[in-house]
Amino acid sequence: MKFVLIFLLVCILSVILIIFGANNKEEVVFNYLLAQNSYRLSTLLVNIFLTGLFLGWIITGIFYLKARIALMKAKRKIKKLTLNKDQRVKNDANLKIIDDKKRFF
Repeated sequence: MKFVLIFLLVCILSVILIIFGANNKEEVVFNYLLAQNSYRLSTLLVNIFLTGLFLGWIITGIFYLKARIALMKAKRKIKKLTLNKDQRVKNDANLKIIDDKKRFF
């Protein structure tokens, strides 16, 4: 449900930017590191918005994958430790049975 709401919000913002772009034909000069160019204000805003959106999703995806990998490693370690504990308990129980048999003979 949360994903659907976020998707709808992004769609609504995109539609607002498109409407804004259709009505705004003003040209602005955009200075970047090595050069400058003249763009329509609406085009520049849409490009910056979409670049930020994609960068945000990429960064969020990287952190999500890191968390998933850490969770998988932790689950694997818990499973390994649980198996080791079960084996130790069985070995201890077997040793106790053998010790009890030695007492009677």
